Amino acid sequence: MPPAAPAQTNAQITEESTQNSGPALTLLASLFFMWGFITVINYTLLPHLRSVFDLNYTQTILIKSMWFIAYFVASIPSARLIERVGYKKSLVIGLAIMAAGALGMVVAASIPSHDVTLAMLPSATARRA
Repeated sequence: MPPAAPAQTNAQITEESTQNSGPALTLLASLFFMWGFITVINYTLLPHLRSVFDLNYTQTILIKSMWFIAYFVASIPSARLIERVGYKKSLVIGLAIMAAGALGMVVAASIPSHDVTLAMLPSATARRA
């Protein structure tokens, strides 16, 4: 009979998995920081958007609400995308959608149009659902 392979201890397994997950953990922490920054900058820009678009209070709240309504709208499609293509590919697809939404916000700022801003906010937000 051939000799049995030595069994790995829990400490060895934990050490190997920790060494392999460092870059992924760094990337994930960076993405969460970016998503948090985007959410905070949204609230910072609301007074400026109000003055640029000459918005009333209800329209300003609509901008804030659209930011979080996108979570509700995109949650089921995002879950199905993850089931279909996996976590890694769905993260890349989501970041591409978020980048397209950010570029759309640049267009909305150059027009300036409140309606285009409302249309681009869900695409910039929906990735995070």
